[in-house]
Amino acid sequence: IINAMQSYHAEVDINLHCCKALWTLCYTYEELQEQVGQQVMMLLLTAMQEHSQQTNLVHEMSSLLVNLSLNTKTHKEFHNEDGVQVLTDVIKIHRDNPGVISRCCRTLINVMDQYTGMVDPDPALVEAILDTMNANCMTPDVQMKACKLL
Repeated sequence: IINAMQSYHAEVDINLHCCKALWTLCYTYEELQEQVGQQVMMLLLTAMQEHSQQTNLVHEMSSLLVNLSLNTKTHKEFHNEDGVQVLTDVIKIHRDNPGVISRCCRTLINVMDQYTGMVDPDPALVEAILDTMNANCMTPDVQMKACKLL
């Protein structure tokens, strides 16, 4: 499945079906998540960047990403792959989609929680979150998750 996503990275439908399959497999088999979680997260960041305008695909990818971020130790790799920037861009693009915003915020919180030192929030992320809040695009529960990042 990972090879298919890499080989057919430009194909939205293939990526969509691969994400659904990976979500089911990683959710069902915890040991599989431990083995490939980090690799899949980095693949998802790349795919989300490439397909940031594809609402259905971003919805599926953000769902898989938040689940993987719970158990995958990725803080360093996440930052090396510009994960914060990718998710900041997704929040800006999908500012009218509380589900996507919520999952992006939860992913960021999960990744940040793995890091023991203090991390100042990325200024672009703060701007995207505040901008989205000002536009009244967040439900109260999403606002609470977003505020944790601020």
